[in-house]
This record gives sequence, structure tokens and C-alpha cells, in this order.
Amino acid sequence: MEQAERYFGVFSQKPGQDEDRMTQSNVKTGYIDESIIVQNETISAQGMLVDKPQDPKKEHDLGVFMVKVLKKRQESSKIIG
Repeated sequence: MEQAERYFGVFSQKPGQDEDRMTQSNVKTGYIDESIIVQNETISAQGMLVDKPQDPKKEHDLGVFMVKVLKKRQESSKIIG
């Protein structure tokens, strides 16, 4: 069995996770999560806003779109373990 790295005051959820490694970069700048980009995060809403932002249907569609994006981001950032 491989001996896991242990640091005082660090209680990792699973051994070997990148965010728990005390590398020079992680210590100096913090761990930067490279999460998966979901398809909805790469779509632009500019076309919806250019025509008529006052149109209630377009405002509703934009709101629905943003809710979907935020839900996907929240789901992708959950810690599963």
C-alpha cells in the first residue's frame, strides 16, 4: 500500500487529489480548479440582446438560459466522494 503524503492540519477527502498537494504553485497562488466547461457556458446571449432587450419573451428566454448555466456550473462543482 502506498504511503499518502500527510501535512499538519490538512485532512483530505481522498488521498492523491491535486488540490491537496503542497506544491510551490499551490502554496503561492492557491489551487486553480480546471473544471469542465459545459456546452451552455460557451454560448453567447449577444444575439438575444441586440434586437430588442425590452421584448418580454426574449427577457424570459435569457433568464431561462442563465438559470440553466448556473445549475450546470453548480452541478459540475459538487464534490463527490
